Amino acid sequence: MNCTMNIDKQLLKETLIKLTKYPTMYIGKNRFDYIQHFYQGWHMFHSALIYNWMSSYDIQKWLFLKESVSIQTTSLNGWILMQRCYGNRQEAIDQFREMVEQIDLSNGDEYHVADTVAWHIYQIYSVCKWNRDRTDWAKSIGFMYNSEASAYYYPLNDRIKSIIGVIEHTYDSILPLVARMINEPFSELWLYLHYERYFLCARFLYRSTGGAWNESTVLSCQADYYNDLVILHAYAALVREEQHSNHIITLHYNNGTIAIDSVKTTDDWCDIFNNDADVSVCNINPFSKSYLEWKKSKIE
Repeated sequence: MNCTMNIDKQLLKETLIKLTKYPTMYIGKNRFDYIQHFYQGWHMFHSALIYNWMSSYDIQKWLFLKESVSIQTTSLNGWILMQRCYGNRQEAIDQFREMVEQIDLSNGDEYHVADTVAWHIYQIYSVCKWNRDRTDWAKSIGFMYNSEASAYYYPLNDRIKSIIGVIEHTYDSILPLVARMINEPFSELWLYLHYERYFLCARFLYRSTGGAWNESTVLSCQADYYNDLVILHAYAALVREEQHSNHIITLHYNNGTIAIDSVKTTDDWCDIFNNDADVSVCNINPFSKSYLEWKKSKIE
């Protein structure tokens, strides 16, 4: 049985890779949503024969580690999140194929809600807010916040105690966390938080003592990167309460002081779902465009 499952998994990987390499041959157009619909229809028709791949789970975790993107609700489908990040054309297809090639596809037996990125972020967020506010809010979320499960995954060890014990102004706690993630001296640090309607993107730039600028993406190879990123996104969820959706929030650390700035942005993502839109035909996909513009303004 296990042998059959492994063969099915490998065949599924090979099929998805071939589909994304030659989308016009199989589905007529270079459209990511067509690939999603093709796979879902194919899986539904052959559900008894095809490996039970938890695609939404894998896509969400992939985007979290690769792009520091976290969803704001556990109900958002990973396919839609990929589409929101990269558009509907070649960029999304290429990223999807890279994911399929590099990861080990998960299945229904491995998948649990308590393992999702969104659940981990929400539990940290709840512990932080619970201990910070001590208001009626803590009682009001009792049906959502599972204190027993949270204590199992996040026991109140010294690290968690230090996290939830000092949060008065959340942005004062975020930058020391980022500094620990960087793990090397820096002279200046910028943190970029972009709230889109469905997700949060967190990026940071830092100038090393040698004067060179570095980006957060180089940290993804570190062993503790996932756990630190979960905590960072939980903190960012607390910062969001002080702002609104569709804002770019900038935290700046320089010469021992922290400054915060918030700029409202417009939501122009609706065209991604337009059948005639070609929002990712250029080299700069809509997800990264605002970040690249922000980075350019900081470095210059």
